[in-house]
Amino acid sequence: MSIAVQERRGVVPQNFAELKEFCMQVAKSQIVPGTLRGETEEETAAKIFVALQLGYELGLSPMAALQSIYVVNGIPTLYGDGMLAVVRQSGLFDEAAFKEEIIERDGTLVARCTVRRLPDGKPVTREYSLKQAQAAGLTAKQVWRQFPHRMLQMRARSWALRDAFSDVLKGLRATEELIDVTPADVPASVSVATEQNTIAAPTTTIDQLLGEKPAEEDKPKRKAKNSKRQASKAQENQPEGKTPAEEPSSHQTEDAESEAAKVDEFEHLIASAGSTAELEAIADKIKNARLSEVALEALREAYKQRMLELQESSL
Repeated sequence: MSIAVQERRGVVPQNFAELKEFCMQVAKSQIVPGTLRGETEEETAAKIFVALQLGYELGLSPMAALQSIYVVNGIPTLYGDGMLAVVRQSGLFDEAAFKEEIIERDGTLVARCTVRRLPDGKPVTREYSLKQAQAAGLTAKQVWRQFPHRMLQMRARSWALRDAFSDVLKGLRATEELIDVTPADVPASVSVATEQNTIAAPTTTIDQLLGEKPAEEDKPKRKAKNSKRQASKAQENQPEGKTPAEEPSSHQTEDAESEAAKVDEFEHLIASAGSTAELEAIADKIKNARLSEVALEALREAYKQRMLELQESSL
């Protein structure tokens, strides 16, 4: 494989065969974002291939594309910093006219971003206020409560860059913008995929990975049904003259202790996860562990908390 090495840009595939081999090597590593991971290395490599091709069209190096492109609900997006990098290297971005600020107006925070397109474009200014975020229901999210300035800044930047440089960005939206959109808001023509990152979240939820939680109205029915089944089984297996209270089941105690140990182990793995991709790999293991709903509920909370921490640390 004769992959070229460009100055300050690392290894860059030169043809289809080299790109395919490059994708396979990356798929074997542990640095692939969770939204690009498949069930097999071949599937992961195929997703990486598409991401790198999109990155190439945007002018991004292979590794920069992996770090900047994020899939939300089956739609490729660019992080806000990635959008700015793509536009800056296009040669059409006026650095002197670029301005970002957050002001207070009418009792609310307002983020403002101004950009201009060379050679003779007019300044494009876009704003996004905390009041708008509240109306959209965004401020109820923890990341918005903890980093309101950053989230407002990314939203205003996304709007300004997309309006002034839509051709450069190939119509891509900002990750920080689309990640706030629920799957129900995605057009029906777009297939919804399992993110995270989560950063994030990103995009793959613990409920998707570990199975949907029973609906609240279904829990009493399931509990009653399971209780009847367990009671019936206990009566069938109970020796004559004995009652369940007189003869406790030892295997149930052993199963509970074993499950508790597994939960402790998984909670430790979740807490030590250093990336959303690693976190989602742990979730796959949890799914195959055949744990009870009570155990899964505890792990869901730990997963959500760690995913949020990873997303916040990337801002």
